[in-house]
Amino acid sequence: MFVLTTIVVLSVVLILNMGKRNLGESEDWDKYMVIGRDNVFVVYGEKLALQIPFEISMNKDKSLGDIVKTKNYEEVVRSLNEILPEKVENYKVVSRGKVDVEAKSMKQIPEISMEDKRYVLTSSLNSMFLELYYESAESEGSKNIILDVLNANGRSGYAREAGEKLVKAFSLKYNAANFDTFEQYSYIQNKDLSEEKLKDIVMELDEKYFKIKKEGSLPTLANAIVVLGREQENLLAINVYASADTAKKTANQLERIGYKSVSGKQSKSDIDNSFVEYHKDDYYTAYKLAERLGIKHMVENKDLKEEINIFIK
Repeated sequence: MFVLTTIVVLSVVLILNMGKRNLGESEDWDKYMVIGRDNVFVVYGEKLALQIPFEISMNKDKSLGDIVKTKNYEEVVRSLNEILPEKVENYKVVSRGKVDVEAKSMKQIPEISMEDKRYVLTSSLNSMFLELYYESAESEGSKNIILDVLNANGRSGYAREAGEKLVKAFSLKYNAANFDTFEQYSYIQNKDLSEEKLKDIVMELDEKYFKIKKEGSLPTLANAIVVLGREQENLLAINVYASADTAKKTANQLERIGYKSVSGKQSKSDIDNSFVEYHKDDYYTAYKLAERLGIKHMVENKDLKEEINIFIK
């Protein structure tokens, strides 16, 4: 009888301890998940926090929100750990109020749209971890960054003008030269700059229509190459989906700052979060649009061709 009683007591203590691990104070945890009302936040210490919307599909049949609704939170953790580069064990549930998460980098998990479903874009997620979590001790801000800035618009001295602007903003070095042909699009060719630094550079430049250029065969010591095109033609359609008033207002705003072929269209369905939908080659164009409009969510759609869709809640 004594042995049986001891086993029961120990079992109760173990269950209580497990509950404390999962529902306790996150201040003592280095890595953990916060399951909120509309998103799951995955926190990696002070370095990185990922926001994952419930609309993300975990497979062809279930979304993250579907699993959360069952209140089987261990299954939520298990499912997300299948796609996360760094696994997480601890979690807490916040059903009311604001989720309070602090990290050096707060990021929306990268997505791709396939057959009207939203999935995690694992290649971009892995790159994000390499840049923001598995970072080297040496800060990129102290590196000797070199850019090739190439003029493909025919305006005399333009590459040097853009290069000096980047020097003032980031204290980097650049080589200015003329590109071998005139181009309508601008291009980014990255060798070894982090994604965050490259996005900062794109935001500093005046150009709006950037394509990702495959790495070329010409030898260069530059960390990245920026080709500055004319951007005079209607290069791709920008579709704004929102209420009639918001769609018109946003389209007019984009036209005022120089975007072309912008259409405001009344949306027929409600969405939980505003987001920008893009083809992977137009990532930097989409990123710049999202930043201009204060939109945090971006979704890659491989079926889009020469257009970007903006959905506003």
